[in-house]
Amino acid sequence: MLKDIIRFKQKGKKELIHYKVTQEQAQEWCESDLTKGKGYFDGFDNTGTHAQKQNPKYSHYFTPNENYH
Repeated sequence: MLKDIIRFKQKGKKELIHYKVTQEQAQEWCESDLTKGKGYFDGFDNTGTHAQKQNPKYSHYFTPNENYH
C-alpha cells in the first residue's frame, strides 16, 4: 500500500509533502533529522487519508540531505 508524507504543524495545519511513495521511502523521509523542526514534524499515512485535495510540495521523491532546506 502506498503512503503520503504529511507535515504536521504545531498550529494544526497539515501540508502534503510527498504523494504515493513506498512505505520504505516514507520511513526514510520521516526518520531523517532534516525533516523535523521547531513547530513541525513529518509523518506518513495511507495515501489519501489526510490531504486529499492538496498538491504535494515535491513532485518526485528524493532522499533528504543537507541541501534539502
